Parts: sequence; C-alpha cells; structure tokens
Amino acid sequence: MHRCLSSRQSLAWPNGGGLVVAVLISVAAGIPAARAELTAGTALIEITPPAGGEIVGGFLPVPVHARCLVLDDGTTRLALVVCDLLGIHRAVSDEARRRIEARSGIAPGAVLIAATHTHSAGSALGDRIAAAGPLDPYQEQVAAAIATAVARAT
Repeated sequence: MHRCLSSRQSLAWPNGGGLVVAVLISVAAGIPAARAELTAGTALIEITPPAGGEIVGGFLPVPVHARCLVLDDGTTRLALVVCDLLGIHRAVSDEARRRIEARSGIAPGAVLIAATHTHSAGSALGDRIAAAGPLDPYQEQVAAAIATAVARAT
C-alpha cells in the first residue's frame, strides 16, 4: 500500500507565478501562449525499500519519495516525476509510463521520470547491464508507485 499526498490547482496564465510555469511548459510542450488556464496537480508518494532492502550508502533507512507534477492546459497533459533513488533502470520508467498511460491517459512521450542520484536511498537500477527482463520486486513497487502518484495528481 502506498501513502500518497496530492493536490490540484488552477494557474491563471496572465498573472503571478503561474505565468513563469506557463511559459516554461508552453515552450516544452509546444502549447500556444494564448491558452486561458493551466491546471497543476501534485502528488508525493513513499517509495522506501522494504525492510532489509539495500540502502546504497549504507546509511540508516529514511523515507524516500517520488514527487510528481502533472500539468494540463485542457489539450495537453504532461507529467514530471522525480524519485529519491540512486538510479532508475529504463525498464522501470518504461513500465511506469505504460501504467500511467493505462490509468491516466497521459502519453508515454509526455512523461519525464528522473532519479536524484542520492546515496542515502535505494536503487531501482537492478541489473544495469540487462536491456530488458522482468522487474525485481522493488522495481515493480517503484513503477506502481509512480503510476499511482501521477493518477492522483491528475
């Protein structure tokens, strides 16, 4: 079970901090600047490895999270996800994108997933040499948590 916090707001493009966000997203997504409204949803979900799981730097386990921002202008939606992990294997992010598209309808190409590369957390890299293959249990947990966070942020 995932613990997840989420929120959603409407940002008016012509004023305040929403303008900066709107311009950045307009450029990144090719959205015309004339749009009237941009909605932003956020979610935070815990992705701490199970008890006994490896903590890369050998430190005591601390709660780690995936942080998600979903932006929607009424035409295009995109998701940005940052995970407190040493790294994340492409197979994990590909699986998360597949689940996101199935649950939230956001195209895989409109989802950015990154890891902070912290040495105070676990890793979802698994076998970094293998190009494909089944995900290990922790990689499955991370992919599912990312999809859940995006769904809650939409």
